[in-house]
Amino acid sequence: MELFKIISVLSGAVSFLWGVWIWRVAQKDKIDFTRTEAENKFELRKFELTKPFLEKQLSIYTELVSICASLVIDTNSRKDEFWKIYWGQLSLVDNADVSSAVVSFGQALEYTPDDKSELKQRAMLVANACRKSLSTSWGIEGWVDPDIALRPNELMQTSNNISID
Repeated sequence: MELFKIISVLSGAVSFLWGVWIWRVAQKDKIDFTRTEAENKFELRKFELTKPFLEKQLSIYTELVSICASLVIDTNSRKDEFWKIYWGQLSLVDNADVSSAVVSFGQALEYTPDDKSELKQRAMLVANACRKSLSTSWGIEGWVDPDIALRPNELMQTSNNISID
């Protein structure tokens, strides 16, 4: 009879401890899920807040690269537009690499406008610096090297990790 009481008490204690263990695991999973959901919402919100800047940067860089390409073909065609972007909007969105490439292009445009080879080379430097800057800003590796751009299945895996509520 004594053994039966001891076994009953032990089985009750084990059942209780098992229940506590299961509850703790469930709470940890719930906390982890809530934390992951909050991090995803934070990342999405951060992107939403920076999106206007990113879109403006993309627009300015695209226009800048187009102007540089036009100036390689005809150095007088869009010279005023180049200097307008150079002295204005570009400084709102560029980084040191883009700034350096644009300064270099501007110097070639002013001092050696007839040297098409030099203008082409510097225009390519501007385009590459813009692409690298956009890759960093947008966080998209494929902009630096289009050969490593995300494949559709990788894109789906990435989007499955982001929760939009």
